[in-house]
Amino acid sequence: MKVLRIMDRLNTGGPAIHAVLLAKHMNPGGAAPDWSTVLVAGQVGANEGSMEWLAEREGVRVVSVPSLGRELHPFKDLSTFWSLLRIIRAERPDVVHTHKSKAGTLGRLAARLCGVPVIVHTFHGHVLHGYFSEAKSRAFRLIERAMAAISHRVIAVSPKVKEDLIRHGVAGTEKIGVVYLGLDLKGLERSQRNAGGLRAELKLTAETPLIGIVARLVPIKNLPMFIEAAKQVLAERPDARFIVAGDGELRDELSALAGRLGIAGKVTFLGFRSDLERIYPDLDVLCLTSDNEGSPVSLIEGLASGCAAVSSDVGGVTDVLEDGKCGVLVPANDSAALAREVLALIQDPARRAELGRAGRVSAKRFAIERLVSDLDNLYKSLLSVKTRA
Repeated sequence: MKVLRIMDRLNTGGPAIHAVLLAKHMNPGGAAPDWSTVLVAGQVGANEGSMEWLAEREGVRVVSVPSLGRELHPFKDLSTFWSLLRIIRAERPDVVHTHKSKAGTLGRLAARLCGVPVIVHTFHGHVLHGYFSEAKSRAFRLIERAMAAISHRVIAVSPKVKEDLIRHGVAGTEKIGVVYLGLDLKGLERSQRNAGGLRAELKLTAETPLIGIVARLVPIKNLPMFIEAAKQVLAERPDARFIVAGDGELRDELSALAGRLGIAGKVTFLGFRSDLERIYPDLDVLCLTSDNEGSPVSLIEGLASGCAAVSSDVGGVTDVLEDGKCGVLVPANDSAALAREVLALIQDPARRAELGRAGRVSAKRFAIERLVSDLDNLYKSLLSVKTRA
């Protein structure tokens, strides 16, 4: 059996990791040997980090459709559609599984036209409200409803995302399933052996409070909230230090903000890092400040590493942190609340250790082995229904 997996681009973030690992494991040599997988992806934008290195490292071949990128462009999108049609006709997959908005629209249309037996789409988050004008958001909702109608199953990466999809009328509860992200967490679960590496790199002692965030430097991640909270924490704990691991279009702007707030020497921008197993173990507190999230990879990775986390209570965050059992939730865009909770954790090592232990246990829900098993069962179930029909 064959699955054709389509996503718009392998830019830095959870969806790309998710797709690459599935392509690796849903193959004869992987955890789901009944399948072979073809991964199709577009071109990463100029200001985005790329996860193509991960595909290369994991031995995953990517079929490139360069025009399948982020931006909408009628003529390029038509060319992309025909490219996807040709690939689907050549590969003759049993399942087409799309990820993210543009790939979801063009890929599902092409799959339907080619008569693919099973069509599945995953929402890793959504842009159905809060991103664009109301008129544009309404148009996206109409498109997603139409695409859901030609899908055999729609997947949300968290219960909260499923609630949003139902609330916006994308599909009914019977068509939308929840399948949590799956990540290769083994290295992170053993990451304490790397403790001290980041602090040595930054020339910090073990006693220095170190607070960090791992994120793409893009608007939706709301990094100004983190920088502003850092200013407030430093007013109480001038010995604290902050790191930002990640890159993106807002790096210069965020660095300038730290300068204007007079804390440039206390905030280190590490850029993109592939050695996160060296980052998480040295953090006293891991933060997330996004305005919206589907299922945040940095929090899952942090939990697996035993980090105490403080995060904006948005999207699927509460599902990852289990309503505060594994981390502290604060209101969205509230830097004062973030600073207050970070200070409380800095001063309470026992509480940090308690959250770290709970996080390690909770993170096991997000193992790649569980994800592969879930999708293996889902695809076979949907194909069985089609065969009986």
